[in-house]
Amino acid sequence: MYSTSEMDNSDSCGPVPSIENKIPKDIHKSLLDLRKYESKIINQLNSNPQLAEKFLTNPAAVLSEMGIPIDNNLSARLKNFPKTQNFLAPRTFCLLDGSKIRPKINVKFIPHQEKKAK
Repeated sequence: MYSTSEMDNSDSCGPVPSIENKIPKDIHKSLLDLRKYESKIINQLNSNPQLAEKFLTNPAAVLSEMGIPIDNNLSARLKNFPKTQNFLAPRTFCLLDGSKIRPKINVKFIPHQEKKAK
């Protein structure tokens, strides 16, 4: 069990692991460059569910569609990223008792939050 102070938000299941040290420096710089467009990106994604769904599978195309300039290196990385199945597609799960459920997934994009100094 995690204490409230260790959790990033009350809805999470625990602390969010840091991945910053695993991102190549050139990609990290490109992602930092996108922060100046963060509010525009978030507003458009949260107000348009079709755009948000497309963003989850093809972020480079959506950023281009929004008129957000992205570094060629990051664009190439995003385009070459292995495509995964659409996790928002409806799926039915069978429970042990034989009943079936079909969960609905809602995605909300939130602004980046700086780490708090300890």
